[in-house]
Amino acid sequence: MINLIEAKSYRCLKYIKHNLQPFQILVGPNASGKSTFLDIIAFISDLVTEGLNRAVTMRAPLLEDLLWKREGDRFELAIEVEIPQSLIEKTGNGKYSACRYEITIGTGSDKEIAILAETLWLKGKDEATPGPFSLEFPFERESPQTLAKKGKDWRKIINKTKEGNDYFRSEKTEWNNIFKIGPLKQEAIVSIPDGEVLEGKIKPSKMKLVQAWLEIHKEELMADWELASRGENVFKIDPLK
Repeated sequence: MINLIEAKSYRCLKYIKHNLQPFQILVGPNASGKSTFLDIIAFISDLVTEGLNRAVTMRAPLLEDLLWKREGDRFELAIEVEIPQSLIEKTGNGKYSACRYEITIGTGSDKEIAILAETLWLKGKDEATPGPFSLEFPFERESPQTLAKKGKDWRKIINKTKEGNDYFRSEKTEWNNIFKIGPLKQEAIVSIPDGEVLEGKIKPSKMKLVQAWLEIHKEELMADWELASRGENVFKIDPLK
């Protein structure tokens, strides 16, 4: 279940943050932001299934058209979801019962659309009171400087910065690694150890770097994979530079 939706500078929403209940009613006049509120979830879904550029162009020809009053050069989205009890029991990591996903979309130094920041947190259950049964629009609230947060005892699983540093950490062990490929304009899932692109796309020049790194660390990667699959701590591997 989605527990919270948050957005900053997205379309007609300057800033919105709302804790959700299992059943929620949106109330407001036409063009007040109800559809945009729901589109926050749809955008993140399209980002995952269709890719960054497609998620943007499905809604507007230019990124600027998705910015509040066409101001600034980025927008931020965040959602928090409850982790199903079946997954908590399967992983044996009962400390965390929810996760928070944050993403910043904007223009990079070359003026192309890029993911400027992306973070996935594991977190415990909030003690905050759920939002009201009815959410009324237009929604007015003071806007924070950023949606990026860090709560006590949260565990960072994925983090990407605008400089191109990609950080990954195991949900249960202390395995972690950093890749530096550059700002995310293209994305791909690559198998190990053969380096086959399973999903997405990446520039040939960047793919050569990834494949070279895979070849250099082939034995280490497979050894760590065996350890991780057994839920054991893995050894750190020098990141792609």
